[in-house]
Amino acid sequence: MFGGLGAEPPAPSCPSGHPLKRRKADAEYACDLCERHIPEGKRFFDCRKCDFSVCQKCQKQADAEAMAQDEGVLFEEMFEAIVEATVVPVRKGSRLEFKCSLCGRTFGSQELA
Repeated sequence: MFGGLGAEPPAPSCPSGHPLKRRKADAEYACDLCERHIPEGKRFFDCRKCDFSVCQKCQKQADAEAMAQDEGVLFEEMFEAIVEATVVPVRKGSRLEFKCSLCGRTFGSQELA
């Protein structure tokens, strides 16, 4: 669930779309995003199908960016739902206008876009 209420980041995946597994390095690796060395014994994310590795710092940053993007999409969807629920079409002669049921203001079709 997104939106700050028990939100979880999407499952990490490599650029090819394969799921990344969090594991402990059994040898020295390099992060494919920031090119830092991942020393043996440190945790990192790894794609076993295409040999893609990501350090925890880069994965945490990617998770935060995905969450921010999801929250922005959620806000836009909620805004659209509120507008659809509160704006009703009203006929004024041969023109179609839209009236807000919250404030009572009337808008022409061009003003809503």
